[in-house]
Amino acid sequence: PVTEDEAPDYFNVIKHPMDFATVRQKLLDGHYREVDAFAADLMLVLSNCMTYNTPDTYYFQLAARVKRHVDRLMAAARAHI
Repeated sequence: PVTEDEAPDYFNVIKHPMDFATVRQKLLDGHYREVDAFAADLMLVLSNCMTYNTPDTYYFQLAARVKRHVDRLMAAARAHI
């Protein structure tokens, strides 16, 4: 998770924080009953990253690349459900 120390204004910019550690824990806890709920949390992580960081940063660019992969994987997963 992002902390105030790392990014003091993060919680002013990002209203619905989500991070990969939380997604992982929710997955391990069986929280996700639908693929769409899992996908929504993944997309929230990535969109938060792209909202907080400017397009010229490594973080934004990496999030954009990961988002493209997640979009493809989720489309394939939905095709098999």
